Amino acid sequence: MNTFSRLRYSYYREPIKFDATDMFQTYSKRQLPPFYAQVQIIKTPKARVVSIDGKHWEIQYEHISRNQGMLLQFGSKPIKSYIRVAEIIEHELNVFALPPTADRDDIDKHILEIQDFIKTVTLPFPAKDLFEYWLLDAKNERPLALIFSCCEAHKIPSFPEKTAWTALPASIMTIESTEQEKATETPPVNYRLETLVNKRAGFKPKAKWFNRYTDTSESFPNLLVSNDWEDEYENDLYTRYIEHQSPRLLTLHCLDHSERSHLEECAKTHALEVERFYRLYPEVINQPVINGIRVEARMRQAVLNQSLQSNHKRYRQQ
Repeated sequence: MNTFSRLRYSYYREPIKFDATDMFQTYSKRQLPPFYAQVQIIKTPKARVVSIDGKHWEIQYEHISRNQGMLLQFGSKPIKSYIRVAEIIEHELNVFALPPTADRDDIDKHILEIQDFIKTVTLPFPAKDLFEYWLLDAKNERPLALIFSCCEAHKIPSFPEKTAWTALPASIMTIESTEQEKATETPPVNYRLETLVNKRAGFKPKAKWFNRYTDTSESFPNLLVSNDWEDEYENDLYTRYIEHQSPRLLTLHCLDHSERSHLEECAKTHALEVERFYRLYPEVINQPVINGIRVEARMRQAVLNQSLQSNHKRYRQQ
């Protein structure tokens, strides 16, 4: 039996016995920039596993290339890097081709251990990225928009000194334009809000690292960008952007009761996105609302699947 067949078949075997407290670390952090969702991470001494939605897990294994091996011979410390070795989608395991220098047997062993561990986890994992790098408002130097986050203080120097905020692009999150915006070919809301935020940071923008839990004197926007927009046009851009991002923002751990409740209401018109990220919601305020959204998502997905099957059937008959 080849490696691919053996690992796929392994889903039905007896689970491996292991001490999870010794082997696995679990945590989550915000995927930035731009904010995409709260990514779930599993780490072992030799591997890491990441998931953006709790359904699709990518397994990455620590690897020393041939060039890195030469550095070791001369006493230099190699740079840690990872290679993609497998993915798990809804318990279905797919393994990838490996470079010649990779230890296939050791990697296979880790894949099986990780596969068994994933079956036991409870999502979402605790948030660990307490260090935050904020773009500052030019008027008062208060946190305006979140650029980066980091789990460990010693890694902060490795981040670039970026002084611009990035919105989730329209290619990933499409926000419907009004009829007037379509007629005048106005740029997407995402781009216009990004421009607005960076303009508010001033001609010489500043950014600063904070410890979210010790810098108590600051007021941090829980939705990752300031909601303080007095102009009607500016407030409209902010509101439309946040409403469309609501299914992703609900994965955040820092929301208060009213913010989470408001986002749940906003998410009603984004059923498929809610169904995708629901596993990562640390709390649900109005369960009947979320349940209704998920029912709609499953119905819409069924219609989409049926349409795809019909199109595929027609194509095969041609």
